[in-house]
Amino acid sequence: MTVQPSSRTAELVMVGSELLRGVYADTNGCFLARSFAAEGIAVTRTTVVRDVEDEIAEVISRALSRVSLVVVCGGLGPTIDDLTREAIVQATGIPLALHQEIVDAIRQRFASRGLTVSENNLRQAYVPECGGFFPNPNGTAPGLYFESGSSLIVALPGPPRELIPMFHDTLLPFLRQRGFVGAAMPSRLFRLAGIPESLADQRLQPLIANDPGLRVSILARPNLVDITLFHEDAKRLGEIGDAVDAEFGMAIYTHEQESLEQVIGDRCRERGLTLGLAESCTGGLIGGAITNVPGSSAYLVGGIVCYSNKIKSGLLSVSEQTLADHGAVSEETAKALSEGVRKTLGCDIGLSVTGIAGPDGATPEKPLGLVFMACSSKTSTRVERHQFIGTRETIRAWATQRALDLLRRFLCQAAPSDQF
Repeated sequence: MTVQPSSRTAELVMVGSELLRGVYADTNGCFLARSFAAEGIAVTRTTVVRDVEDEIAEVISRALSRVSLVVVCGGLGPTIDDLTREAIVQATGIPLALHQEIVDAIRQRFASRGLTVSENNLRQAYVPECGGFFPNPNGTAPGLYFESGSSLIVALPGPPRELIPMFHDTLLPFLRQRGFVGAAMPSRLFRLAGIPESLADQRLQPLIANDPGLRVSILARPNLVDITLFHEDAKRLGEIGDAVDAEFGMAIYTHEQESLEQVIGDRCRERGLTLGLAESCTGGLIGGAITNVPGSSAYLVGGIVCYSNKIKSGLLSVSEQTLADHGAVSEETAKALSEGVRKTLGCDIGLSVTGIAGPDGATPEKPLGLVFMACSSKTSTRVERHQFIGTRETIRAWATQRALDLLRRFLCQAAPSDQF
């Protein structure tokens, strides 16, 4: 079975009532759509469906009438609500057969943990007679593929720790062999920080006008905007990309698929710098983001959650006079916190955040969402004032990302010869 380039399209079917109830976010759909796009496969539609066999089968049947590749995620487990296999059989008429190799693998996995295999676990050992399976070293449910005429249906396990390795190790090579993978349209990514989505779009428009061959994707998160440009003409893409670089300058923190905290970590490693955090209203969110990066212990010394004035003054050397004259949420306190944590933890860079995340604590002079943040070294200190709007969760998320970007710019704009 081979696929013509014009047929390199796919639909995703995400199975799980919990997705529709909002219990979990559909991270698998995002991962697959992004990964397929990089391989020249266009995802034309994503459908989320309940754990109901007839409904899953209906969605798959409709997808088969439109595209040559249907990828179904979830519903391959051993329980009563895992109905993906049965739904694909209903949609295609392809029967299942027990596969002894999978039975043996399941029994061995259970035995290694001192457990006995139950009959419902053996449901996972059935594979399509017209198709095959992908081994799953990270779980009991193998991936499956059904060959239905000129179309292919792939079923993947739902847990990301199983799905992602299976995608890279077995599914992608399989799709390449079958001719599904083609050359992706040339693209260029710009990851921006500190610019609202609407303003980023406004500044982008004059640079991309009057070019019908250009495709644009804009994705916004708190304080962050991803702009991806696509163009068949790589030279033209480069020209437009250079113009975007010039327009946004320091607001672009990377052109790669890496996070803001990864960029910060790379910068700290390059310069041999260590970092300490003093967090009030963010309550450790900044430290959590930084420690999401493997190896962050090489530069993050530690962090102090300093909600009370007692901790601000006792551990971080903010003078009681500063707190009395200006308050805990002030430019002066933010500055003192960043300098205090740097001295207390013995690190090169201090980053601090103090603010009013609500719902209580606001005054006419200091409204809800007011946040001060500061970054300091031995030779300089920079303080920023921000006014965020939204819920407590939103304010804390924006404060976290703004503080990380302040740190990035502080690291980037200091000259290499600066004595930290």
